[in-house]
Amino acid sequence: MKLLHIDSRENALNAQALEDFLAADVIVVGAPMYNFGIPSQLKAWIDRIVVAGETFRYTASGPEGLAKGKQVIVALSRGGVYAPGAAGEFNEEEQMTNSTATRAGEVAQSAAALSGAARAVTQIVHGMPTSDGAGVKLRRVIGQPALGELDPFLMLDEFGTDKADDYIAGFPDHPHRGFETVTYMLDGRMRHRDNHGHEGVLVPGSVQWMTAGRGIVHSEMPQQQEGRMRGFQLWLNLPARDKMTAPRYQEFGPERIPLAEPASGVAVKVIAGRVGSIVGPISQPATDPTYLDVAIENGARFEHELPSGHAAFLYVFEGALRVGAASQGSAARLVRAGELAVLGEGTTVQLLGDSTAGTDDRDASNTSRAILVAGRPLREPVARYGPFVMNTREELVQAVEDFQRGRF
Repeated sequence: MKLLHIDSRENALNAQALEDFLAADVIVVGAPMYNFGIPSQLKAWIDRIVVAGETFRYTASGPEGLAKGKQVIVALSRGGVYAPGAAGEFNEEEQMTNSTATRAGEVAQSAAALSGAARAVTQIVHGMPTSDGAGVKLRRVIGQPALGELDPFLMLDEFGTDKADDYIAGFPDHPHRGFETVTYMLDGRMRHRDNHGHEGVLVPGSVQWMTAGRGIVHSEMPQQQEGRMRGFQLWLNLPARDKMTAPRYQEFGPERIPLAEPASGVAVKVIAGRVGSIVGPISQPATDPTYLDVAIENGARFEHELPSGHAAFLYVFEGALRVGAASQGSAARLVRAGELAVLGEGTTVQLLGDSTAGTDDRDASNTSRAILVAGRPLREPVARYGPFVMNTREELVQAVEDFQRGRF
């Protein structure tokens, strides 16, 4: 865990402070209180510590992005330190003898201890029925009003049906630029073909991680006339420096996806990231992703470490899981099939299998399944127009022009 402690204006003005801020997991700011009830003065202080527009932006509800993926603690004081105990016990004279820097250091130590806490559920999102391509019916989980994005994740679609009419028209030729698509097939067969000569068939259990980069035109069409078609497509943003790289693929069949069994009753397909000594085949240094297909039997527990600064979510697609530390008791949240749980700050995820919770179905499976996904936030401006994701409006205009002129 990296800790940043800013205890003076000189420190805050130091050019190194911005680099330290971007690398830190926990930021403790020691600042005199004065009239910090006035938002503009608080904003002015924050401006000296970070750079508006780069690490955060102002919104109607206050600064946004400052604490994204980080734990930020501001130790305020009136010339000394304000650290009251129980109501009525605050001794201003005694507290004034302490320095803001000292208090900030104490808070920093507490923050370091807390950083190992299990991640809790901060939001539950239900997928929104929609259609895409030539009429394929699916559920959009990320990229809809309830959850527009979760940096670096731009979209998550779940498709799953036994009705051929819901998927048979597929996704004819369409372009992409500036991001990555990850297709994970659970059931069915899908043929992929692009304008650079790449072609292949995704079968059950296979994964395709496509970096669109500077531009690609491709199609995704069913290779079956009937039967079940089920899987996920996830969109991940690319940093500005990589948006115009050459397109590339990381494509793996089911036999290339390793299986970890970290505990009794727990089986994890490791697509990206690591579970114990098992490492997934996907590599992307920009976002350092974790992508796990987790199967947990009722009563079984799975605890997994995630980098503290990474955004993370859990999407349950079979059964139900309880999310949270065992010691949290009722604070552990039940997440049912069809629900996405946004996970808060921390370094571990703790899951408990509970597929029969809230159901009277005695035939319910004894095993629950979910995808656990995490990645390093990019904290860059997002300019988005359909299948193009860039950093500025001007770049979007250029992307449309390049596509129309056949430059992909």
